[in-house]
Parts: sequence; structure tokens; C-alpha cells
Amino acid sequence: MRERAYRLMKEWCDTLLSYSVKSHSPHLDGAILCPACHVIHGRIADLVFPLTLLYVKTGEYDYLEKANRLIEWSQYCLSRPDGSWRNDAGHEWKGITAFSAMSIGEALYHFGDKLPREMYDAWLAQLIQLSDFVYEKLLQIQPVINYCAGTACEQAIAWKLTGDQKYLEKANEAEAICRGQFDENGLLFGEGTPIDTKTAAGCRYIDIGYDMEESLPLLLRYASLTGRQEEFYRKRFRDHMEFLLPDGGIDNSWGSRHNKWTWWGSRTSDGMIEGLALVLDEPLFADACERVLSLYESCTHDGLLGLPMAVQAGEPTCLHHSFCHAKALAALVLSEPAEVSRTVLPCESGYGMKFFQNGNVALVSHRGWRATVSADDVCRYPGAENGGGSMTLLMHGKTPVCAATTREYYPAEPLNMQYLRNADQTSCMTPRLVFENGSDNLTESGVTLMQTGACALCAQGEDWKIGYSFGEKVTITVESAHPAKFILPIIRSGEIVVGDNVLRIGKIVMRAEKFSCTPDVYGFHQVGGFIWLPIAVEVQRKCEITIEVEG
Repeated sequence: MRERAYRLMKEWCDTLLSYSVKSHSPHLDGAILCPACHVIHGRIADLVFPLTLLYVKTGEYDYLEKANRLIEWSQYCLSRPDGSWRNDAGHEWKGITAFSAMSIGEALYHFGDKLPREMYDAWLAQLIQLSDFVYEKLLQIQPVINYCAGTACEQAIAWKLTGDQKYLEKANEAEAICRGQFDENGLLFGEGTPIDTKTAAGCRYIDIGYDMEESLPLLLRYASLTGRQEEFYRKRFRDHMEFLLPDGGIDNSWGSRHNKWTWWGSRTSDGMIEGLALVLDEPLFADACERVLSLYESCTHDGLLGLPMAVQAGEPTCLHHSFCHAKALAALVLSEPAEVSRTVLPCESGYGMKFFQNGNVALVSHRGWRATVSADDVCRYPGAENGGGSMTLLMHGKTPVCAATTREYYPAEPLNMQYLRNADQTSCMTPRLVFENGSDNLTESGVTLMQTGACALCAQGEDWKIGYSFGEKVTITVESAHPAKFILPIIRSGEIVVGDNVLRIGKIVMRAEKFSCTPDVYGFHQVGGFIWLPIAVEVQRKCEITIEVEG
């Protein structure tokens, strides 16, 4: 895996550097211009660690020079009087200071003795500037959980490099906050304000994408640096493995920041491999790491990590995915050798049904099916509703069938979230019940989930009900007191053939009476990253839909 990770990291980094800006202006010189978003993403200094690793591996000084230019550009364009760095030149958010500092810190920690003395001193001074801001202010301005984890890890690195005890004390303080933020299922919560917020339905602000790609990897790195709490965070990482999919994807279809979900994680986090690289001595984690790495490889096109079907949709790839996740690959390149053998992931074990989020999120594993049904009422942003008893994820083996999105595509972080080139609007990709007045179940409060069989459950609304049953086929039974349509967006996995009451999309077969679709009209969604076909099934009191995957 380490050689594969190195080759992939080099491919991404070389491609990223091909977008470097050379200019007479210090406002631009040394930056990297994103071809998809047509902006300079401010977190490009995250690339310092993998670039320094490439310099050490290849002996090519240009990698180190480009890393140095990224630091200089960031300091010139993003630095604030309080010692922080902004998220972007056009955005005032400062929380990312911790993540930029970590990349510089990891480069110094692993390769400080390989750097020219003058450069080492300059980078260390820069690290101390950023670390002092994290020490003094980060937990005050943003106490949500991923920044607590970021503080713990970054301050531990600063302590290791400087020996200053104050950084260790702050790291331990931040880690202690994190340790108290796990629910009864072992899931990390705290994305709300305050971090112990509960919704009306008793749900916590949990974001599986950030948990698995950022917060838990950072807490494991804290543990490796300080020698504290490693076994605790290994156990919590195992708990989160419930949401790792067979192909290495992450089920964040219901998380509090699922508006930034991609199939392999989250748009702006470092990557699950960053944590897995630290625990490869466990077969489950080694297997998980190989699966995630394989997914990164399959989602790499034209030298960049992209969304699964972006190339087929003709959508350009944002650089943010690659320069963040390159840090995770660097961690794997530097990991201890590990044997990899295929294990059984929790989602493959055929356990039937499990409930999370105070009974408002159900996971199903049965006869090759993996599904998520959500009545979670966490909603951080306008239009981000994604509960209401909807089936937010459905896959069979490694074939994704449905992958939910937000109700509306809301760019809560405009400089971190991509707009489509080939469409003016992004349509909802969540299976849902739409009524004649235009309302739908996704916005309805008080929806309950009830298990009705070993592998069956029901979502109950005010005057409607949706049943889900899992066997050789998936059967969806929809009942409504008022005329409605059940919208079922299915991922396009092959040729589309429409027959009487049957629709085939590659290996996926859907059967229902009174359904409509236009085979040559489809959408692409930058949440998840799939091309999909919208299907509408008429509901006159009751209808039944079956789905199967052949072969």
C-alpha cells in the first residue's frame, strides 16, 4: 500500500503544481489556481507536508521550493494581526489555521533535519505564530468538535517541535473535551453550538464524514504524539466503521454536514487514511485502508482526486479534494509496513438492522444490501433537510443505487463548494414523497421510524407512511392520504431500458406501476458525485416499488 500511496500522492501533487501561478504580484505568486472554481483556495498550504515528503524521496529541490512558496503566499495574503490565517483571501474565517499549521508541523517533525537551516528556522517561526493563535483563541472562536480535535493534534505537534509545555497543556485540554463527546453508540458529536446540543427528536449534531476523515484521525495522531488515550480512540474508530462502505466509501448521507459529502468522505477534510495509517496493525483497519486507497485510485482522473462520475458528467475537478487528501497519503507513505487481508466490514456482516441517533437513523445489512433510513432532524443550513424517513443510501455489494443529497444545494461555504458548469441548478437526489402542494416528507417534523420485521421498518408521518423491506429484493410500500408522487432518483450505472412497469439501469431493475421517467434526461450532483435518473411513481393511496440488482 505504501508504494501505491506514494505513486498516487506524487500524481496528485505533480498535477496540482501544474496549476501554480507565477506572477510579479505577491498576491498571486506561488498560489495554485483551481480550474473548476476559478479561485485560489486558501488552504493550499496543506500541501506543504506531501511536497516536502516528495523532496526527500526524489531529491528534487523544486518540490521544496514550491512548498516554501505556498507558505510565503499564505503568510502574505492570509495572515491576520492576531497570528491566524484566513480560510481564503475573500473570507474571514480563521479556524483553518490549525490545519495549515499541522501540515507545516508534520513536515518539520518528519523532515526538519533534511531542510536548509534558514528554511527550517523560517518554517518553525511560522509554525509558532500559527500555534500561538491556536493556543490563545481557537477554542474561543469555534468550540465545535472538529476544531477541538484540530487543536489537540496541532498543539501536540507544536509541543513536540518546541518543547514548550503550554502547548501540551492546551492539547490535553482540547482532547479532554473531545473524549466527553461520544454518544451511546460511540459516535463523535459536537457540530452544533453549544457542542452538547440535542434536537427535538433527541438527535446529536454528528457528521460521519468529518468524524472519519478528520476528527478521529487527528485524535489518533494526538495519541501517537503524546502517548495518551490511544486505545480509547482505536475503539471509537472501530465504532465508526459501521459507516464504511464495501468499496471504501463513507456513508455520510445523513450527517450534519452532508452538504459537503462526497462518496469517499468530505470535500475539505484530510481523509480517513490519515487515521488508518496509524493503526494498520489491526486487520480491520488495514483492510479498510486498502479499500479507501483503491477508491481514491478509481476516482483519480487527469491526475486529480475527483467525484465518482464527474468526468462522465463533463464537470471539472476541484483541486480542494487532492491537496487535502494528499496529506493522508503522506501519512500512509510514512506508516509501518502492514499485511493486508480481506476482512468482513460491519456493513457486510448481515446483521439485519441497527439504530443510531436516538432511534432516528437505521442501518440495514442483509443479503448484500446496505441501506440507511433517516428521520434525523439535524439541519445546519437552509434547505439542508435530509431526514423525514427517507432512504438516504442504498447499495448492493459495491453497486450504489441511491445516495441522498440535501433538499436544496446550499453553498454554505461558497469558496469551498463547487457549482456545476453544465447546469444552472442542482436538483435534489434524495428519495422522497412529494405532495400536490409541492411540500415533501423531508421537511416534516415528528417523523418516526419503527422496526416492523427482522429486516423491515416503517417511516410514519402525519398522513403518510413509507415501508422498507429487505430480502432478495428491496420493497418500498408508500401510503398517502393525499395524491402524491414518490420521487426515486437512481444512480445511472449503465444502459437505460424502459418497459411496461419495469426500468433497467445497467444491473439495477426497478418495478412499479404508473411510473414516469425520461431516459435521456438525467442530472449530476456534486454531493455524492453521481449521475442519476429521476423517476416519479404515482401514489393514489398506495403504491409498491421493488428494486433488485442482477448478477
